[in-house]
Amino acid sequence: MRLFLALPLEDSAREYLRGILASCRKAQPSLKWVGPENLHITLLFFGEVEPQRVPLLMQTLETLQRPLIEPFSLRFQNYGVFPPAGNPRVLYTGITRGMESLQALYGFCASSLRGFYRPENGRSYTPHLTLARVRFGNEPPRGFLETFPPCTQESRVDRLVLYRSVTRPEGAQYHEEWVRFLP
Repeated sequence: MRLFLALPLEDSAREYLRGILASCRKAQPSLKWVGPENLHITLLFFGEVEPQRVPLLMQTLETLQRPLIEPFSLRFQNYGVFPPAGNPRVLYTGITRGMESLQALYGFCASSLRGFYRPENGRSYTPHLTLARVRFGNEPPRGFLETFPPCTQESRVDRLVLYRSVTRPEGAQYHEEWVRFLP
């Protein structure tokens, strides 16, 4: 099972971003755009978890002490790409408010689930909201971010969700496997 721990967006933010994504898609149709129903902030990506380890992961999630963090708001603003140099692979909108709470929540979860999670290639956690992926061979032209409409939106974070990702030809589908509301 391909699993990740994430923060879903509230409906009003998802609806706002649906319009932004539609405008961006017109400006850059060659990108593989994330469906509004799949928008989330990834905390931990577990990747393929062997079937015999899934029950242990679920047990560990159930025994997590509630994070000492209240629900909080994130503000999404501006655009960026990963990697920052060279050919872009991911288009995202950055987070300009709520980073301290988000980093604290990430640290708590990464520490509690270290037996299941290892940071990719030693990279530090860079919270963002992925909007699109660049298809190999379809790199957008330089300066393409300036063709997009301004993006400024807030979303309240009130729960953690363990998602199962199922890859389909039309795009990934995410299924909630576990939910924990913040206190």
